[in-house]
Amino acid sequence: MTTAVVDLGIGNMGSVANMLAKLGATVDLTSDPARVGNATRIVLPGVGNFDTATRRLMERDLVGVLNDSAAGSTPILGICLGMQLLAESSEEGCSAGLGWIPGSVRRLPTEGPSGKVTVPHMGWSHLRVLREHRIVADTNAESRFYFVHSYVFEPTDPGDVVAVAGHQGIEFAAVVARRT
Repeated sequence: MTTAVVDLGIGNMGSVANMLAKLGATVDLTSDPARVGNATRIVLPGVGNFDTATRRLMERDLVGVLNDSAAGSTPILGICLGMQLLAESSEEGCSAGLGWIPGSVRRLPTEGPSGKVTVPHMGWSHLRVLREHRIVADTNAESRFYFVHSYVFEPTDPGDVVAVAGHQGIEFAAVVARRT
């Protein structure tokens, strides 16, 4: 079983590939459409700009193979900007996202119920799991995750949200999924 970590030439793909390898996965850090298409799992990592990432997906001819993989049974994990690419659109840019999960990416608000909100959100947060899913199967109330982001994915269907996290009184989708 090979896990393709999609290399867009931006972001944290090396760190993601190294961690997956440390966990025992056979990792292929690649931007080759054939290798991505032949993988048994795909990871879309990301740190950066929405439009830049979508442009890189198109330049590397990855959109078609990713769409085919998503339509099939290949599990695909989007991390940070990679998760945002699953949306239809983003306020961060003009490009269309992959559109696999209906919804849009919005900038974190600068005001919340408790007053001013610091953007970007940087730091450790707990998840509140809303529904069962294999990706959060080992998550408990003590699990913390590190966030660095200014944008959040807002799915159209609340049922696509697996878990939420919070930042200064603002709750946002931290884990989204279409299938189990």
